[in-house]
Amino acid sequence: MLYLRADYSRRSELEKLGAEWDFTRWAWKIDGDYKKFSAFLYDKLIIRGAAYIVTGKLVCPYCGADATAVALAYADYIADCTEEAEKRGKLYFSTDFSSFGGSLLRFLNDNFTLSVSYDMPSAANKKSCACPRCRERFSDRYLFGEPSSPFNGGSTSTLTLYPVLRGGDMALPCRVDGEADFSSVIKRARFKKISAFKNFSDKIF
Repeated sequence: MLYLRADYSRRSELEKLGAEWDFTRWAWKIDGDYKKFSAFLYDKLIIRGAAYIVTGKLVCPYCGADATAVALAYADYIADCTEEAEKRGKLYFSTDFSSFGGSLLRFLNDNFTLSVSYDMPSAANKKSCACPRCRERFSDRYLFGEPSSPFNGGSTSTLTLYPVLRGGDMALPCRVDGEADFSSVIKRARFKKISAFKNFSDKIF
């Protein structure tokens, strides 16, 4: 079962394909073949089963201040519903929060430092974590390509995972910025609940 957010003006197209509106999750519920909905899943990942906000401590590479790196992480996903290419066995990270809203964005804005800057590869503005002192945005390369990265499998930093999605697949407008060994991250991480999240759809949107 897949939950999809789509423009309400396309309601007739979705209903014709067999989608049903779920008032409890404020999203379209899709049972069966995802391929029929490929036009609505363009540039989205299908997150399978669970997603987390993951945080880790690091030292700012620009000013040397203690900082916190923040990412969205998911254990399984389908990269392309038309190909059904599945990725498994690792924890995958996305650092761009510009497409999200709801309780997720409120929680991030209240607890961490986010910065908006122009991202050359995607040719769009990107909202991601930044240093609380100098406000410089941490590059994806620093977060995932360096041995000192808190998301690196060999790092000794303590990670915190906040579960934000459980039960059912969700199509999300995010990309894969990096990955780490799933068992290593889970073994090192501590888990915390976010009391601000009231329901499934409010968490992400």
